[in-house]
Amino acid sequence: MGTTVLSVATRAVLEACERLGLDGDALLVSARLTRADLADPDARIPCEKADQLWAAAAARSGNPMLALDAALALPLGAYRVLHYIGAHAPTLGAALERVVRYFPLIDARVAWQVVDEDREVALVMAIPGLASGVPRAPAEYTFAAIVQQTRASTGIPWSPRRVEFEHLAPPEVAARHRRAFGAPCAYGAERTALLIDTQTWARPVARADPSLLALLDQHAGTLVASVPHEAGLVARLRAWLAERMQAGDAIDIAQAARALGLGTRTLQRRLDEDGTKFATVVDEVRAETARSLLADRTIALSEIAFLLGFSEQSAFTRAFKRWTGSTPAAARG
Repeated sequence: MGTTVLSVATRAVLEACERLGLDGDALLVSARLTRADLADPDARIPCEKADQLWAAAAARSGNPMLALDAALALPLGAYRVLHYIGAHAPTLGAALERVVRYFPLIDARVAWQVVDEDREVALVMAIPGLASGVPRAPAEYTFAAIVQQTRASTGIPWSPRRVEFEHLAPPEVAARHRRAFGAPCAYGAERTALLIDTQTWARPVARADPSLLALLDQHAGTLVASVPHEAGLVARLRAWLAERMQAGDAIDIAQAARALGLGTRTLQRRLDEDGTKFATVVDEVRAETARSLLADRTIALSEIAFLLGFSEQSAFTRAFKRWTGSTPAAARG
């Protein structure tokens, strides 16, 4: 099985559509799914089938807010492991950090950054390989689900300071977003992000239990390790790039093509078909590798710049700020 998503998200879409009067059985047929596929809250389904149901639902519903409505319709505690972790984390911020750390349990395609900014923390969402940014439907659904579910798990009635979307939105959509998030929203932004002020981020969770949290972390880590991940071309290229960068080896497209058993032109064409470019994938993997290396304080910033293929530390600093909005030194703290 390739990349998968948790079935509960697709079930929420299905149930929302049925409340709107749509034929749920017809939607299931369009995605080659059955109700039994969606019945187990811990079950996973192929991303392709989930996407097909989303597409069929959007086409038949005529509801431009379907994704938001589906997220708001999620039962509290729908993502059980993350719910329990949030309930026993020391702070709201610790709960949110774990949501993004263990997000492959929900959808293994999504990548996250946690960026410390001036008086606020940004949870930045990305879907690698999408050059146009995060589409509106997954952005709406994911952010609304995170806010609603962590309010329930932590017992903290929090709202973000701001929500940033890469897509544009008409006034009526913006009004719905503001009501759902309890915060202003920006559109046409350079990223898709939830911004939380540092005081809210640090709010304590009343039921925090360090011992139980440690057990839950261990369990969630085991579950994430068992999630099937995409074995496609882009994933294989990303794995090869990450290995080369960690070793500080030179990178070029001809080497990558040989490592993947392809000609250079074939690799370029296949990446075009997947909606991305070699340089884009390199940039994404550099950003991910940089964050990983920065966590090791024994590695100097100049050495990280060298490992990532930058000729000067200043070039690395500029790139890192473009990726995250922060400098490497500030991110390391």
